Amino acid sequence: MKKLIVLLFIAVSFTATSQTSDAALNKRLAEYLAYSKDLKIDLLLSYMYPRIFELVDKKQMKELLENAYNNAEIDIKLDSVGIGIVQPISKFSKGAFTKFGYIVKMKIKLLKKEMEEKSEQVLQNFKTKFGKENVNYDEATKIFWVSQNKEALAIKDNYSKNTWTMLGLEEDETINRIIPAEIKKKYNLK
Repeated sequence: MKKLIVLLFIAVSFTATSQTSDAALNKRLAEYLAYSKDLKIDLLLSYMYPRIFELVDKKQMKELLENAYNNAEIDIKLDSVGIGIVQPISKFSKGAFTKFGYIVKMKIKLLKKEMEEKSEQVLQNFKTKFGKENVNYDEATKIFWVSQNKEALAIKDNYSKNTWTMLGLEEDETINRIIPAEIKKKYNLK
Protein backbone atom coordinates (compact mmCIF):
# COMPACT_ATOMS: atom_id res chain seq x y z
CA MET A 1 0.00 0.00 0.00
CA LYS A 2 2.73 2.48 0.94
CA LYS A 3 4.67 1.71 -2.25
CA LEU A 4 1.52 2.36 -4.30
CA ILE A 5 0.99 5.71 -2.60
CA VAL A 6 4.63 6.69 -3.19
CA LEU A 7 4.41 5.72 -6.87
CA LEU A 8 1.14 7.60 -7.11
CA PHE A 9 2.69 10.64 -5.53
CA ILE A 10 5.75 10.53 -7.76
CA ALA A 11 3.59 10.25 -10.83
CA VAL A 12 1.25 13.07 -9.80
CA SER A 13 4.13 15.26 -8.76
CA PHE A 14 5.16 15.55 -12.40
CA THR A 15 2.09 17.34 -13.66
CA ALA A 16 2.44 20.41 -15.81
CA THR A 17 0.60 23.68 -15.98
CA SER A 18 -2.99 23.40 -17.10
CA GLN A 19 -4.95 25.76 -19.29
CA THR A 20 -8.19 26.13 -17.33
CA SER A 21 -10.13 29.31 -16.75
CA ASP A 22 -9.44 29.02 -13.02
CA ALA A 23 -6.34 31.11 -12.32
CA ALA A 24 -5.93 29.67 -8.81
CA LEU A 25 -5.89 26.10 -10.16
CA ASN A 26 -3.42 27.01 -12.91
CA LYS A 27 -1.16 28.67 -10.33
CA ARG A 28 -1.31 25.68 -7.97
CA LEU A 29 -0.49 23.21 -10.74
CA ALA A 30 2.43 25.37 -11.92
CA GLU A 31 3.80 25.64 -8.39
CA TYR A 32 3.33 21.93 -7.84
CA LEU A 33 5.36 21.24 -10.98
CA ALA A 34 8.14 23.58 -9.92
CA TYR A 35 8.35 21.95 -6.48
CA SER A 36 8.41 18.54 -8.14
CA LYS A 37 11.31 19.46 -10.39
CA ASP A 38 13.22 20.94 -7.44
CA LEU A 39 12.30 17.98 -5.17
CA LYS A 40 10.92 20.31 -2.50
CA ILE A 41 9.14 17.48 -0.73
CA ASP A 42 7.75 19.52 2.17
CA LEU A 43 6.07 21.88 -0.28
CA LEU A 44 4.83 19.00 -2.42
CA LEU A 45 3.22 17.43 0.61
CA SER A 46 1.37 20.67 1.29
CA TYR A 47 -0.17 20.42 -2.20
CA MET A 48 -1.53 16.92 -1.66
CA TYR A 49 -5.18 16.38 -0.80
CA PRO A 50 -4.98 16.32 3.02
CA ARG A 51 -7.11 13.22 3.46
CA ILE A 52 -4.24 11.14 2.00
CA PHE A 53 -2.61 11.54 5.39
CA GLU A 54 -5.42 9.52 6.92
CA LEU A 55 -3.89 6.58 5.04
CA VAL A 56 -0.20 7.36 5.50
CA ASP A 57 1.16 9.70 8.14
CA LYS A 58 2.69 12.88 6.66
CA LYS A 59 6.07 12.26 8.30
CA GLN A 60 6.09 8.70 7.02
CA MET A 61 5.12 9.90 3.52
CA LYS A 62 7.99 12.37 3.58
CA GLU A 63 10.44 9.62 4.53
CA LEU A 64 9.10 7.32 1.80
CA LEU A 65 9.47 10.04 -0.82
CA GLU A 66 12.95 11.03 0.31
CA ASN A 67 13.98 7.37 0.16
CA ALA A 68 12.47 7.02 -3.33
CA TYR A 69 14.37 10.03 -4.64
CA ASN A 70 17.59 9.31 -2.74
CA ASN A 71 17.81 5.60 -3.37
CA ALA A 72 21.20 3.88 -3.48
CA GLU A 73 19.88 1.25 -5.93
CA ILE A 74 17.73 3.22 -8.39
CA ASP A 75 18.07 6.72 -9.86
CA ILE A 76 14.73 8.16 -11.02
CA LYS A 77 14.81 11.32 -13.14
CA LEU A 78 12.03 13.25 -14.80
CA ASP A 79 12.59 13.55 -18.54
CA SER A 80 9.42 15.28 -19.70
CA VAL A 81 5.96 16.15 -18.47
CA GLY A 82 2.75 17.37 -19.98
CA ILE A 83 -0.78 18.08 -19.00
CA GLY A 84 -3.56 16.29 -20.81
CA ILE A 85 -7.22 17.16 -20.81
CA VAL A 86 -8.48 19.19 -17.86
CA GLN A 87 -12.19 18.64 -17.46
CA PRO A 88 -14.48 21.51 -16.52
CA ILE A 89 -14.54 22.35 -12.84
CA SER A 90 -17.56 20.91 -11.03
CA LYS A 91 -19.04 22.16 -7.78
CA PHE A 92 -20.15 19.88 -4.99
CA SER A 93 -21.61 20.47 -1.55
CA LYS A 94 -18.23 21.08 0.09
CA GLY A 95 -16.27 22.75 -2.69
CA ALA A 96 -15.06 22.17 -6.24
CA PHE A 97 -13.14 19.55 -8.18
CA THR A 98 -11.86 18.64 -11.59
CA LYS A 99 -10.24 15.63 -13.18
CA PHE A 100 -7.16 16.08 -15.33
CA GLY A 101 -4.85 13.88 -17.33
CA TYR A 102 -1.11 14.11 -17.28
CA ILE A 103 1.77 12.48 -19.09
CA VAL A 104 5.12 11.75 -17.52
CA LYS A 105 8.25 10.25 -19.00
CA MET A 106 10.85 9.06 -16.53
CA LYS A 107 14.26 7.59 -16.92
CA ILE A 108 15.30 5.00 -14.42
CA LYS A 109 18.84 3.75 -13.97
CA LEU A 110 19.89 0.84 -11.81
CA LEU A 111 22.89 1.93 -9.76
CA LYS A 112 24.27 -1.37 -8.54
CA LYS A 113 26.15 -3.74 -10.81
CA GLU A 114 24.27 -6.79 -9.50
CA MET A 115 20.98 -5.04 -10.32
CA GLU A 116 22.19 -4.25 -13.85
CA GLU A 117 22.74 -7.97 -14.35
CA LYS A 118 19.04 -8.46 -13.69
CA SER A 119 18.00 -5.79 -16.22
CA GLU A 120 15.90 -8.23 -18.27
CA GLN A 121 13.94 -9.26 -15.18
CA VAL A 122 13.52 -5.62 -14.15
CA LEU A 123 12.36 -4.77 -17.69
CA GLN A 124 9.69 -7.47 -17.53
CA ASN A 125 8.58 -6.25 -14.09
CA PHE A 126 8.29 -2.67 -15.39
CA LYS A 127 6.34 -3.86 -18.45
CA THR A 128 3.94 -5.74 -16.19
CA LYS A 129 3.52 -2.75 -13.88
CA PHE A 130 3.39 0.09 -16.44
CA GLY A 131 2.30 -1.73 -19.63
CA LYS A 132 4.67 -3.16 -22.22
CA GLU A 133 4.03 -0.30 -24.67
CA ASN A 134 5.12 2.22 -22.01
CA VAL A 135 8.55 0.80 -21.17
CA ASN A 136 11.76 0.70 -23.16
CA TYR A 137 15.28 -0.24 -22.22
CA ASP A 138 18.36 1.32 -23.80
CA GLU A 139 21.05 -1.33 -23.58
CA ALA A 140 23.83 1.13 -24.43
CA THR A 141 23.06 3.56 -21.60
CA LYS A 142 21.45 0.96 -19.29
CA ILE A 143 18.47 3.28 -18.85
CA PHE A 144 14.81 2.30 -18.60
CA TRP A 145 12.38 4.77 -20.15
CA VAL A 146 8.90 4.72 -18.63
CA SER A 147 5.97 6.72 -20.03
CA GLN A 148 2.68 7.01 -18.25
CA ASN A 149 -0.67 8.55 -19.08
CA LYS A 150 -2.42 9.04 -15.77
CA GLU A 151 -5.36 10.86 -14.26
CA ALA A 152 -5.66 12.87 -11.09
CA LEU A 153 -8.11 15.03 -9.23
CA ALA A 154 -7.73 18.60 -8.13
CA ILE A 155 -9.98 19.11 -5.11
CA LYS A 156 -10.83 22.29 -3.24
CA ASP A 157 -12.96 21.66 -0.15
CA ASN A 158 -13.07 22.07 3.61
CA TYR A 159 -10.33 19.43 4.08
CA SER A 160 -7.98 21.45 1.87
CA LYS A 161 -9.04 24.74 3.46
CA ASN A 162 -10.64 25.70 0.12
CA THR A 163 -7.30 25.58 -1.68
CA TRP A 164 -6.67 23.37 -4.72
CA THR A 165 -4.92 20.13 -3.75
CA MET A 166 -4.03 17.09 -5.86
CA LEU A 167 -4.82 13.40 -5.60
CA GLY A 168 -3.79 10.75 -8.10
CA LEU A 169 -6.53 8.45 -9.37
CA GLU A 170 -5.73 4.79 -9.21
CA GLU A 171 -7.81 1.69 -9.15
CA ASP A 172 -7.20 1.33 -5.46
CA GLU A 173 -10.05 0.97 -3.01
CA THR A 174 -7.96 2.34 -0.14
CA ILE A 175 -7.29 5.65 -1.87
CA ASN A 176 -10.82 5.81 -3.27
CA ARG A 177 -12.18 5.70 0.30
CA ILE A 178 -10.95 9.25 0.91
CA ILE A 179 -12.53 10.71 -2.24
CA PRO A 180 -15.78 12.55 -1.49
CA ALA A 181 -18.90 10.58 -2.48
CA GLU A 182 -20.09 13.21 -4.97
CA ILE A 183 -16.79 13.03 -6.86
CA LYS A 184 -16.84 9.22 -6.87
CA LYS A 185 -20.35 9.29 -8.27
CA LYS A 186 -19.48 11.79 -11.04
CA TYR A 187 -16.46 9.77 -12.22
CA ASN A 188 -17.93 6.35 -11.44
CA LEU A 189 -15.20 5.48 -8.92
CA LYS A 190 -15.76 2.61 -6.51
